[in-house]
Amino acid sequence: NGGFVSGMIWYQGCSDAKAETIPLFRQSMIRFVSALRRDFHFPGMPFVQVQIARLIYTDSTSDENWTCIREIQRTLRNSIQNLLTVPAVDLELDDGIHISGKSQIILGRRLAEAAYTLAGGKDALPPPIELDSIRMKPLPKINEVQIIVSFRNVAGELTAAGRPAGFMFNNSQEDLSFRAELKGNSVILHCGFGAPVANLGYGCCANPYCNIHHSAGRSLPAFAWQPLYER
Repeated sequence: NGGFVSGMIWYQGCSDAKAETIPLFRQSMIRFVSALRRDFHFPGMPFVQVQIARLIYTDSTSDENWTCIREIQRTLRNSIQNLLTVPAVDLELDDGIHISGKSQIILGRRLAEAAYTLAGGKDALPPPIELDSIRMKPLPKINEVQIIVSFRNVAGELTAAGRPAGFMFNNSQEDLSFRAELKGNSVILHCGFGAPVANLGYGCCANPYCNIHHSAGRSLPAFAWQPLYER
């Protein structure tokens, strides 16, 4: 109609969570965003996408596939400029796949904030929270090993309603930590010394419960299994 398109909001990925399409998803998104920007004659058009939400258990293969799509979405910013990804893994559902009406309002605010950030808003928040680093710190004298997970773009500090939850170990739903401590922009997972911790994910597996946010109400992003090494 002759108007100017200021940006794009995109919520998709579930239909690509299949073994045959996952290997194509990153390049498909890169080509898609490039085509949109070309067609709208706007090379740097802001693009805000939603990281797909929870999946109620169907089978282990579906769950792994959804985790793969979320991970591609989480890291897509490394391949596409002027793109931000907004997590939804913490939101309530109305069925096995779709977020509730109340959650849509929360998600809408997160999307608006991310779009305002990309637009260079005067009082904009930082971009959505991103995983920064994971390190393992053995403390044999107190029979403990700590997994320290740090994040970027944390407004204020990390908080949780009740016991912080959402982390899982070893490609499974098991949580091997006996305590999760929130400290500024980091989560310290306290595990027993010698616990068989090989890798760590957040919001993986079937129907995860994730309740860690920062002071502005944004969720940690779901991330796929990251190897753990002593550092």
